[in-house]
Amino acid sequence: VPTVGDDVLADTHRITTETLTRVQQHLAQDTTTPLVIEAAYDDLAGAAVWGLIRTAQTEHPNRIVLIDTDNHPTSRKALPTLIASGEPQARLRDGAI
Repeated sequence: VPTVGDDVLADTHRITTETLTRVQQHLAQDTTTPLVIEAAYDDLAGAAVWGLIRTAQTEHPNRIVLIDTDNHPTSRKALPTLIASGEPQARLRDGAI
C-alpha cells in the first residue's frame, strides 16, 4: 500500500480506492492464489485499508492475506512461509511472525 503524503484525507481516500480496485480485480479472477496485501497499521490510510481488507476477508474467506510488515529483508524472506500458513492476517518484524 502506498504511503500518505501531506494531504492525509485525500491520500487515504486515494489509497483505499486503489486497494479496493485491486481487491475487486483479484476476486473477479478464477484463482485459488490468495491476494497478499502489505499495509502498515501506523497511520490513517493503513487503518482504513485494514478495515477494508478485514471486511473483504469476511466476504471472501481464504482469498486475501493481510500483512503488517516492516519490509526488513528477513521479513521479505518470511513472506512465502507466512502465506503458506493459511493465516488471514499477521505482523512481520525482523522476519518473525
